[in-house]
Amino acid sequence: RWGLFCATLFAAEMSKILQSFLRRRGVVILDGGLATELESRGLRLDSDLWSAEILLQDPAKIREVHMAYLEAGADVITSSSYQASVEGASLANGAEYTGDYGDMTLERLMLWHEPRICALLQEAPDLLALETIPSALEVEALTSLLASKFPSASAWLSCSCRDSHHLCHGEAFVPTALRAAQTCPSLVAFGVNCTSPAFVPELVSAARAVLPKDILVVAYPNSGESWAPGKGWQ
Repeated sequence: RWGLFCATLFAAEMSKILQSFLRRRGVVILDGGLATELESRGLRLDSDLWSAEILLQDPAKIREVHMAYLEAGADVITSSSYQASVEGASLANGAEYTGDYGDMTLERLMLWHEPRICALLQEAPDLLALETIPSALEVEALTSLLASKFPSASAWLSCSCRDSHHLCHGEAFVPTALRAAQTCPSLVAFGVNCTSPAFVPELVSAARAVLPKDILVVAYPNSGESWAPGKGWQ
């Protein structure tokens, strides 16, 4: 699920909105797995675009799932743009779970992401969610791009991690979190997603210990499976 989303609110304003949810019940509740719910409604997600294909073929089903999550108590719903907006996901080879992008450079990643962020910003959602980011290089590309090109776009950023201390590509989680917070003034939350639940508590604690208090910690793990190239989820 996920990819990139957008924000028209400044970081301080967005943080106040999120804080209002926290005051009400101590947490901000995100929606659940979009692909799982779409498949349960009989839709096939076996194209390279994955759930983003449904935006083209049956957008009413996307709205149906969003409404179901809101009725179940979600405070936040996310767009179906993941497979169309994350560098690794767009390769359709599982690279979003490893960060193995070949000879990709920081500059090329920034150029790749910029038009996709522009497209999402044109739709004026409340928040840009940068999720399932497997490498420190891509974190740097996204935070640098926000700081230089989209300074008023509030965002959260979450990484995919292979254990309690490292991103999927191998870089240490805590220094990556610190650099993201220092680079991007419009960052309202940092954390982890698409990661085994067994690793999440320690990652969340580590992020909370080093991040400024005004940056929230976001977490939404997977079911605990791991991605095997050529085999899929196991």
